[in-house]
Amino acid sequence: MQHVNIIPSVLERTVSAARRRIDELKQLDVPLHLDLMDGRFVTTRSFGPKSIMQLDVPPHTTAHLMVDEPIPWINACWRIGIRQFVLHVESRGVSPHAVRNVHKLFDITMAIDPGTPISLLRPYVPHISGFHVMTVKPGRQGNLFIPSQLTVVKRLRRQHNGMPIAVDGGMNETTIPLAVAAGVERIIVGSALTHVHDLRKKYRQLSSL
Repeated sequence: MQHVNIIPSVLERTVSAARRRIDELKQLDVPLHLDLMDGRFVTTRSFGPKSIMQLDVPPHTTAHLMVDEPIPWINACWRIGIRQFVLHVESRGVSPHAVRNVHKLFDITMAIDPGTPISLLRPYVPHISGFHVMTVKPGRQGNLFIPSQLTVVKRLRRQHNGMPIAVDGGMNETTIPLAVAAGVERIIVGSALTHVHDLRKKYRQLSSL
């Protein structure tokens, strides 16, 4: 059985809320998943690139860019030490050519939304470190889990067996075992780690599923 990492996410609309959430999650001493949104690629907007400079993130934090023009966001994240990015194949500002040009500077994972053909990922494969399968409609925590996205995970596992796969959205006590069985290595968890009485205990429980 493959080793699976539970990665807590930070999805907040204001930089002050993000700072509080990051400080809360630092007690887990694990890498974080920072969700950033421009209000165009998804309907929700977070704080923008200038405000990113106010964050103090743990080592190995990943920035998930749900944006149409990622360059300003990448530049801001770079300045606070982020070197790992999730980019969307559907983003207008992302192309195989652009990823090929920057993949030696950053660790890049390509994300795919529900309903997007996985064939669109193929040109990126030589230049990325893995896949990121959205298991909800992206943009906000608490959206409904889409079980058919685990079929996407299984197809990617068959076609690219050596590439790590993450799932993101609707991950909880019920869905995490399903994702593990489908063959993922990374599980992004948001609402299941929010408003819990004992954060460390809850994280351990989810990691043991």
